Amino acid sequence: MSADDWLQAAKAEEQRLLREIMKSDLYLQLEAVRAVIAVYSGKPLAQGSSQPVSAAPGLGSKMNIFNAA
Repeated sequence: MSADDWLQAAKAEEQRLLREIMKSDLYLQLEAVRAVIAVYSGKPLAQGSSQPVSAAPGLGSKMNIFNAA
């Protein structure tokens, strides 16, 4: 298999994995959190974006305000 074939196969696998991940509840929760961040920061966020979690400064990484009882 040539290097181009390997690259094409790797890209296809990346897309397949991304589609599977996007179906998960955790991914959907992440997108909901990103939407809240976008609303409160005044910055539009494209659907399916890959904005890093660090985009919400001041929130601890272990803090989950959406599941707090």
